[in-house]
Amino acid sequence: MSETDERSADVKRWLDEARVGLVLAHVATPVRDEILEQARDLVAQTGETPAELFGPPRAWVEEQLAERRSQGQPSVAPEPSASWRDVPVMGMYLAAALAAVFLLVALVEEGWDLDYDLGILVFPVVGGLLMTTALTVWEKTLSHRPLGVAVAAGGTVMVGGSLLLALLIGWIREHPVAEGGAWQLVLMVLACTVAGQVLDRLLPAEKPVPWRAPRDDDEWLGVLAGVLRLRADMPEPRVSTIVAEARAHALEAGSTLQEEFGRPEDYAAQFPRDAKNRTRRKVWFFSALAAIAAFTALPPDGSWSAALLALGWAALAAWEWRQVRRSSAPSAEG
Repeated sequence: MSETDERSADVKRWLDEARVGLVLAHVATPVRDEILEQARDLVAQTGETPAELFGPPRAWVEEQLAERRSQGQPSVAPEPSASWRDVPVMGMYLAAALAAVFLLVALVEEGWDLDYDLGILVFPVVGGLLMTTALTVWEKTLSHRPLGVAVAAGGTVMVGGSLLLALLIGWIREHPVAEGGAWQLVLMVLACTVAGQVLDRLLPAEKPVPWRAPRDDDEWLGVLAGVLRLRADMPEPRVSTIVAEARAHALEAGSTLQEEFGRPEDYAAQFPRDAKNRTRRKVWFFSALAAIAAFTALPPDGSWSAALLALGWAALAAWEWRQVRRSSAPSAEG
């Protein structure tokens, strides 16, 4: 490899590492491209390598973001809030996935000669809409309220919806309609997929979140807390501490929070994701799924597929719990 080729490879490797750092910092695509293009132009003008001009790529990324924050320039794209528009769209896609799983399990247990009441096909549709509604309620609540309130809101939707779904399925079993076979389930998967695509095209698009929305202090703090909960997976005590420190600093400086720190999304980006708290949430989520699957696996109506599913969720919960224990264990000092 010639010296020119080797230099080009070094430049590309450095820029790739810098791009990864910008992506991990949630920097918006147009801002990311602008920052990298400026670095590329300066390298071309000076003839030096990026490492000689800027140093390590990750440190350079932090310097660029700090400079943009000090100048009040946005860098992190406003994260789109949960949208009610996505409930029917994603609900139909999820219904297609549930119908596909239902089909696979039925084929394994009974083969292509399976028979079932066609009314049971409401389960994938109602189940898909129920889960997307619960997730939307969870995210909308968590962006404005503490974790406990979000859990209560999302859990209420899931429990209430599940009870209604159970009553609906019970009524269908008491009032059977025509029987169906495997090919109706295949059509169900295709129909739900097409319905999701049609709804995605017909429903009006959400207005994009403005980049430079002026916010008063209360709104600024609310957005900051929501981003820390959703994007950084931080526990509520840590969120409260960061919010209180930001408010105190702005009061001491005698300026508004937006004037002092810029946009709350950019200010929140300087705090790393709380991996331990995120893993802990996964533990509770997988444990809840394992408990539900284990309940459905109990006799007399249980099945081996439900038992295997319960074991799978339990294994994932155990794995995540092991990660929590490892991260909490004191490091050995040599």
